[in-house]
Amino acid sequence: MEIIFFLALVLVVGLFLFWWLENRRARRISPRKERVRKAWQKVEELARKDLEKAILAGDKLLDSLLKEMKIKGATTNERLKRAQKLFSNFRAVKGAHILRNKIVHEADFALKEKEGRKALRGFEKAIKELLR
Repeated sequence: MEIIFFLALVLVVGLFLFWWLENRRARRISPRKERVRKAWQKVEELARKDLEKAILAGDKLLDSLLKEMKIKGATTNERLKRAQKLFSNFRAVKGAHILRNKIVHEADFALKEKEGRKALRGFEKAIKELLR
């Protein structure tokens, strides 16, 4: 009888410790996620002042994550193609990157606010998906 009581007590204590450790781990944010979260906050702040620069920064942040993940490719475009299956809406991510290229390479390009905000949402969702 004492052995059964002892085993039951050990089981209860073990389950409690397991639950406590799991909850503690879940609350802890990885340094990488925290760094990316802060970088994205800067992108959002920049978007209030200069939407074009925010799009460039969002694209750069996404590309840095792809590089950290060791996605091969000489350009952001190549890395995006190789990582395509990681994104729930690849077309939105690709469209945001194409918009970034227009901003950089077309001298007479005029960014529409709606288009710019949509691109930022695409970058944000892609970044969140990579951090899961």
